[in-house]
Amino acid sequence: MLTTIIKREFIAHIQSLRFSLVLVLCAGLMVLNALVLVHSTYQLEQDAYIENTSQQHQRLRNNGAAGLWKLLLAGPGVLYKQPGELAFCAGFADSKLPDKVDAEAHLNYLMMTDIIGGKSKSIDKSWYWPWILSFPAELKDAPLLSIFITVDWVFIIGVLLSLAALLFTHDAIVGEKESGVLKLVMANSLPRHTLLWGKFWGAMMVLIGVLLLSVTLNLLIVLMLAELSLDSSHTVRIAVMVLISGVYLAGCTALGLLISAHSSTRRGSLTTVIFAWVGMVLLWPQMGKTIAELFHEEVHELEHTKHVYEHGDGSFTWHPIRGHAFNLANEGNRLDPTFIKEFSSALRSERAHHQELANALMRRRIQQVNLAQNIVRVSPMGAYQYAMEAMAGTGLPRYRHFIDQARNYAQRFEESLLAIDRADARSLHVPLVKNGLSTQKVELEQVPVFAEDLSAASLAGAAIVDLVLLGFFAVFTYLAAYLVWLRSSIAN
Repeated sequence: MLTTIIKREFIAHIQSLRFSLVLVLCAGLMVLNALVLVHSTYQLEQDAYIENTSQQHQRLRNNGAAGLWKLLLAGPGVLYKQPGELAFCAGFADSKLPDKVDAEAHLNYLMMTDIIGGKSKSIDKSWYWPWILSFPAELKDAPLLSIFITVDWVFIIGVLLSLAALLFTHDAIVGEKESGVLKLVMANSLPRHTLLWGKFWGAMMVLIGVLLLSVTLNLLIVLMLAELSLDSSHTVRIAVMVLISGVYLAGCTALGLLISAHSSTRRGSLTTVIFAWVGMVLLWPQMGKTIAELFHEEVHELEHTKHVYEHGDGSFTWHPIRGHAFNLANEGNRLDPTFIKEFSSALRSERAHHQELANALMRRRIQQVNLAQNIVRVSPMGAYQYAMEAMAGTGLPRYRHFIDQARNYAQRFEESLLAIDRADARSLHVPLVKNGLSTQKVELEQVPVFAEDLSAASLAGAAIVDLVLLGFFAVFTYLAAYLVWLRSSIAN
């Protein structure tokens, strides 16, 4: 009996005009998405990324040729985020997030004049301020990530197919009740749960068919025309995104059945469905962003290295920690081991203070974005968008993943060079100071090179919470639809 109901509902859906419209619209937009990718900026971004990383590697080679001290003091340089190959699936947020982290030291050029043998002589006392991981300030605008405006999978599936799921099921029960068909069907002692389950899977089979057909068409065009190579990791991520889309559509289908079972007329059911869709997909993400902005506090960058000028007399003061290091650099003997150790200690303190300020600033900005996204996540559309971004390797989850890997790389970079320095018996083994480190040359092969891990396993963790929320939404709405259907009258 269940198979018969599913077959009847499936045939009724595919013979309807709304099915034809949904299929043409979704497939057409998927083709448009693929063609836009072919002519998009992805290849330009990829070429720029290759060029930037190549220049960065050449910089490391040049510094290594000057000596280990230069390579270690100058830092690993700018670390670039690799363009996302699956940005065409959920790529809007990437345009609003930084694509690099700066880990490059700044040279403090200082020439001093001293009297040696009765003659004035210039002495080079230049040194490097310790490098830290500094983060661009674009993240302060990231609460806008709750808005979607690009024609990607999130828009096509999250907006259009969700509406289709509601339209397919808004009259599934109330429509048959008005026409009298429901009374005839239930006269055959058909269990109510069987009828509801059959209507649910009849609609889901149509939606899944449209989803798979559109996605397959999209991927075929991408693989044939775009300069994009997808490996097994991408295949797994795409499969998970299809699963996420299926769970999301299941929740929308169950919501349509709930509204249909609760409504007394077909017109009332359609009105309720439209209002529910507008609120879930369009209104709440905008309201969530607005609510988050009520709690938004402007975060100003704490520039402890900035000069603090007095009342027009040109004098200034340093932050105490940086000022101590600056005074030591001016006054000390660069070859004195005691000075080298004291200067290294001052620079380490300055570096720890500077890095903590940069980390605190980044944490605060990410907290604000998380607040905005947690509010938007109340809507199934919000949870769906963020789950898709996590698996596509875009959005805030990818940026946080990039930051964590940049931190790990910076630590490995420094540890590997310090290990090489410890093997040099001529070195004083005092970090952050030129004369305290080895002068031997270092090849690029001896230094770890930054590369992101974008495997499915490394990205799936960020999508689990949103996938669970979508699963809860699907189960809850279906159970609610079942309870309402059990208590509803069959008669019109």
